[in-house]
Amino acid sequence: MRTFAIQNFGCRASQADGAALESLLAGNGFEADRNHPDFFILNTCTVTATADEEVRQTVRKLHRDNPNSRIVVTGCYAQRAPEEIAALPGVSMVIGNSHKTQIAELLAEPSAEFHGEVHVEVHVGDIFARSTTFWHRRWRRPEPTGRGRI
Repeated sequence: MRTFAIQNFGCRASQADGAALESLLAGNGFEADRNHPDFFILNTCTVTATADEEVRQTVRKLHRDNPNSRIVVTGCYAQRAPEEIAALPGVSMVIGNSHKTQIAELLAEPSAEFHGEVHVEVHVGDIFARSTTFWHRRWRRPEPTGRGRI
């Protein structure tokens, strides 16, 4: 049986989403284990730069202390900056809000198994179109034009 631990960051919506994720995973045969889970799921918020830094620090600590666990980052920060998160050592999967409800299926896939070298999977979608397909995308920040405010 696969095991998981969820850590929520930030707002009350993240706290509620974390409880829903826990129920979803438990209902799909996963078992909660705070000590040595197969998957650490970080359910993020991105309200402030401090919140983002807290997630990055947690990823580094979890990776250092639990090298055999997979780190999965989901939530608002994952939706806003998936490539930034995917670049962190130890992160094996980034799941945006648009695919959060499919987390049990994603973690059950054979590609979610740990086999040494980690290739990060990024699952985000067009949150406006509510895309149901998975796709990879490179985000580039637009160059400043110097005209007006952003």
